[in-house]
Amino acid sequence: MKDKMTVIITVLIVLIAGIGVYADTFLNSSRLGSDKPVFREVVLNNPTGTGNNSSDKSKLGTGNITGNIIKTGNSNKPGLGTGNTNQTGTSNNTNVPKRTLKISTTTSLYDTGLLNEVESAFEKKYPVDVHIISGGTGIAIGYGERGDVDLLLVHDKTRETNFVNQGFGTRRTEFAYNYFWIVGPADDPAGIKGLNAASGFKKIAEEGQVNPDQVKFVSRGDTSGTHSREIRIWGLAGVNHTSIRNATWYRESGTGMGTTLTIADNLKAYTLTDSGTFLAFKEKIKLMEITTTGSELLNVYTAIPVNPQKHPNTNIEDAENFVSFLISTQGQGIIGNFGKAKFGEPLFVPM
Repeated sequence: MKDKMTVIITVLIVLIAGIGVYADTFLNSSRLGSDKPVFREVVLNNPTGTGNNSSDKSKLGTGNITGNIIKTGNSNKPGLGTGNTNQTGTSNNTNVPKRTLKISTTTSLYDTGLLNEVESAFEKKYPVDVHIISGGTGIAIGYGERGDVDLLLVHDKTRETNFVNQGFGTRRTEFAYNYFWIVGPADDPAGIKGLNAASGFKKIAEEGQVNPDQVKFVSRGDTSGTHSREIRIWGLAGVNHTSIRNATWYRESGTGMGTTLTIADNLKAYTLTDSGTFLAFKEKIKLMEITTTGSELLNVYTAIPVNPQKHPNTNIEDAENFVSFLISTQGQGIIGNFGKAKFGEPLFVPM
């Protein structure tokens, strides 16, 4: 009996010792690298491309993203917007995760709805989840300089050229145009009808100074392409823009084109707008188009991929694909037909 008890005790001691060794080994191995997060990142490598096609949508760059947020694919991950939350970030045709393309654009391309149609057609052709942020040309260029986005869609040639010459962008590609319009109250209190843009601005400034309760002007005031063109026209009119910013008849909205049109409408004021956004908002406001022609009002839209030599994580492959799509027969067809059914004319003219 004592021999059996001795055997049992010996076996128990061996088992306990074995368990201790196993536990110590397990705990030691589990502590290896415990100070680092464990994750798996899927990267699609295309031998013909040079961009970072990471499916991790939380990697949005190094800058401070602000502006009008428009769309994201996966509602479970941080992105540049809150659009279609039914997309899961994977292609409809395969189980391969979609690549992410981040685009910063001027508000007019978004406010009109054009980019929604272009984006939808592009995503059907490429395994890409497009994220768009709208905030005006000045904001878009800032995102590009910091590497927060892969592609800019803007309309301010001077700043676009500087952006490319400084190495932040690869090249400018013009893909559409329309015109800036001076719009205002139907009774035209400054009497600018029939005048060109510069003469009209000069008359607004003169009449606003004399009768600020009746003659008002609302500016974007947001470093957008429209704001830059407005400042240029004031210069052509011989009016010092800096001096009129404190005038009672001159207001700055500091926001996008759609909101600026609404503010000008409420104040019965004049403003400078792109024709596409005005037509898209025409049913919501009472302002009328007054000056619509002249070379100083030509408004050209340009696509600029962010230079991967400045920002190596740029998805240059899909940025180039998007530019090619914009100027393709399909892309130009979408642009040329957009708005025809509703307004009787396209909101943008293809190049």
